Amino acid sequence: MSCGEPLQLVGVKRGKLVVLEDSFQRSLERKEIADLPICIISIIGEQRKGKSFLLNYLLRRLENPFQESADDSWMGKSDEFLTGFLWYSGVERITKGIWIWSKPFLMDRTTGDARDKVAVFLVDTEGTLDFAADKETSVKISTISMLLSSFLILNTDKLVGETDMEYLEMFLDLAKELSKSLEWQPVQHLDILVRDWYDASQCSTADGEKYLERIIEKIQMNSRFPDILKTLKSCVSCHLLPNPGLQIPRSQRGALQEGGRRP
Repeated sequence: MSCGEPLQLVGVKRGKLVVLEDSFQRSLERKEIADLPICIISIIGEQRKGKSFLLNYLLRRLENPFQESADDSWMGKSDEFLTGFLWYSGVERITKGIWIWSKPFLMDRTTGDARDKVAVFLVDTEGTLDFAADKETSVKISTISMLLSSFLILNTDKLVGETDMEYLEMFLDLAKELSKSLEWQPVQHLDILVRDWYDASQCSTADGEKYLERIIEKIQMNSRFPDILKTLKSCVSCHLLPNPGLQIPRSQRGALQEGGRRP
């Protein structure tokens, strides 16, 4: 694991959002990346659906960027504990507010004939649908994460349901209003990630595209989600992940050997 650590960017104090400036200085304002473009990969979605767990595997991938995707050795040893963003199994939420991995990953980028570096950060976000949390605050937190993101992951379980669409519509509507004054694009790129997909044999890129087409078809018949429809047609991809095995939800270690298949 890299020498970075999770830092809280945005918290909640007495019902109000609080920006932790020290965390910004220790991550996004680091001197060594002052002249580099920044790419932020963040994840939002319902609470207790494995967002932090997934980000920790993305940390492992970013630490081994030159390995071919077909070579899964970047995922670590079978008995290696999963570390990085705080996570554990159970029903109580772990992530509160917005957290960022302090150390950027410097990646090569090609733009036309030019080559340069880009600083990549991972961001974890408090889950929605927590009955103990204030809904308005939860929506604001996810919207901030959306506006910060270069690549946003909407993490959902088994299928994309109406509740996912309702929350995403709220995020997009609020982000659209905020972006008018900030002059930011509400969504640069959105990946819909469906966890525990019902058929492990149908999780290819093409299968994800077909499922996205089905989602768009359903939304076209429902006038409640105009912002989502526009977004889905412009900057979205869909990915399907099979269930990693029965032991993972009960795990306190996150080791690969506990799953029936790779995550």
